[in-house]
Amino acid sequence: MKRLQDFAPPPGKDVRIVLMSFGRDAAVRSAIHIYIAEGDVQNGAADHKPFFGFPVMAGICTGLAFLCLGVSLSRSQNAVPQAPLQPAGDLVAGLYDLVSSTGGKLPAWDMVRARFLKEAVIVLRTSRTATTVFSVDGFIKDFVDFYDRPFKRGEATVVPKDSGFTEQVVRMKTWEYGDMAHILVLYEASITGFPMPPQQGIDSWLLVRRDGRWLIAAATNELVTPTRPIPPELRIDVQKVSGLPAPRLQFPGLGRQP
Repeated sequence: MKRLQDFAPPPGKDVRIVLMSFGRDAAVRSAIHIYIAEGDVQNGAADHKPFFGFPVMAGICTGLAFLCLGVSLSRSQNAVPQAPLQPAGDLVAGLYDLVSSTGGKLPAWDMVRARFLKEAVIVLRTSRTATTVFSVDGFIKDFVDFYDRPFKRGEATVVPKDSGFTEQVVRMKTWEYGDMAHILVLYEASITGFPMPPQQGIDSWLLVRRDGRWLIAAATNELVTPTRPIPPELRIDVQKVSGLPAPRLQFPGLGRQP
């Protein structure tokens, strides 16, 4: 309830305007009560009767309604529109771009971290026979160590932080339901300038929607090998449409390495 400032009453009369607002739209949900209490103020006698006639009251109510409506419209016009929710698949696809880098320029790890729940769990293939469970910070540290590690093949030695590294999405399958999403990704990873074909892998991402945006809650990773080919969910029509090559042999080392 909001009371308008009292105005000076006629002699011997107590005149007051009361504005009662309910809800956000004052122009629609306002009741204007104008009353006059007249009588002998000194002896406390009071005989209540209307002070203004109906036309005056109607005019005041209409004026206040338009005033409230104008304020409401002004606020609506000045309100900043909310950005539409980014699809879960777009958030995941963008992560592959974030962890990739050209020579001499490392990824923005804070931007990578911002796409995960702080409690997220990531399980990566880290050797031919083992997987490792990482926290978000552990996942990023694993990538940092990878960028610093020299890779040798024959006479060639390449360090990813100097030459560059790329992970690109070959095919993606997205499923969203309410506040949860599941994304399957077939990707290829390669170190720039390293004499070896790209390594194919499969990532499975679980996401949840929090405060109007998608965040990664968990991820698992597996490498494509001759004995473990691309799964049907990501193989259907891919080779016909894009000419995807046959699965590559695993590169020794971390699961995300080519």
